[in-house]
Amino acid sequence: MPLKKITAIIQESMLSDAIDALQKKNIPGVTVSHVKGYGEYINTFSRDSLQPRVKLDIIAKEKDVHAIAEIIMNAVGTNSEGDGIIAIAAMDGLYRIRDKQFIQ
Repeated sequence: MPLKKITAIIQESMLSDAIDALQKKNIPGVTVSHVKGYGEYINTFSRDSLQPRVKLDIIAKEKDVHAIAEIIMNAVGTNSEGDGIIAIAAMDGLYRIRDKQFIQ
């Protein structure tokens, strides 16, 4: 089964909501990074136009990708500018370091 990488960039204040929703649906793993950036609505009046955000990375089976994206959108969406984005990328596979197993 092909793997996909889901990357969600969300507001920092919504991190707990996203993690709670993913855990309730038994999503097996997520990596969280604190990042800064700007998107479509850059604040040109600020000295530092980069806004703090949180990046969630999830590796999932292709069949589960859209359901996981829905979980995140439902948990963190406020229907406002700056809610964030979700990107889906193909993966050739990954190695599990523990047992050196290659997973596709």
